[in-house]
Amino acid sequence: MASLSTWKQLARYLEIMMESVIISSTAQQPEEGCSFHIALEMEITVLLREGTLFRVGLGYQPPEAADRIEILKRSFSEVLARYNAISARVFDNLYLGCGDQGVPDIEVHAGCHLCAVVHDPIPCELNKLLPFKLDEFEDLAMGIQVTFFECGGFALDVCISHKVADALSIAGSVGNWATTSARGALGEQTSA
Repeated sequence: MASLSTWKQLARYLEIMMESVIISSTAQQPEEGCSFHIALEMEITVLLREGTLFRVGLGYQPPEAADRIEILKRSFSEVLARYNAISARVFDNLYLGCGDQGVPDIEVHAGCHLCAVVHDPIPCELNKLLPFKLDEFEDLAMGIQVTFFECGGFALDVCISHKVADALSIAGSVGNWATTSARGALGEQTSA
């Protein structure tokens, strides 16, 4: 069972050891300047979150964090070519801008083991695994945070604005990303 001091340690490391990059699509995107009107029912801001914790089994030697993040970035870049709306920006709460502005990817290295988070979760502290606070998520369609733990496990949190996708679309795009990442990790050729 994780103690409050373990969570305080996690919170300290999450705030200090992070890096943010922008991931762009591998495909040619429409020119800047075009936009699409957001449907009326989508104008209400709702943040949809899909979080996944990946545990490491006994005897498993995970690849280095740097190798895993490169596989995730490369495969996500391929997925953006198929789901290009999630790399757009929202303007005036009414329009979705064309072009590939990319998706923010925040990489965090936590100073604890994943079991500390899984076995004794503190709900307010789990928000530290999210890429953004709700009030910081205004013009972005999507954000990603990958948190690596000392044990080799990692948490992958994806936040998508309801203005560009519903829950089924999120599940489809994240599932496609998982398949593409698995193929990349196995050295297979990925296809659309």
